[in-house]
Amino acid sequence: LVELAPVAGNKAPNFLTAKLYYKMLSYKFYKDEK
Repeated sequence: LVELAPVAGNKAPNFLTAKLYYKMLSYKFYKDEK
């Protein structure tokens, strides 16, 4: 993620950015435990 410009009073962009970052981290550290 490069840039986030939050809008005052709108929390959706912050939430979406956090969710996307968490998803990217989960893909990076996912280990196939089969």
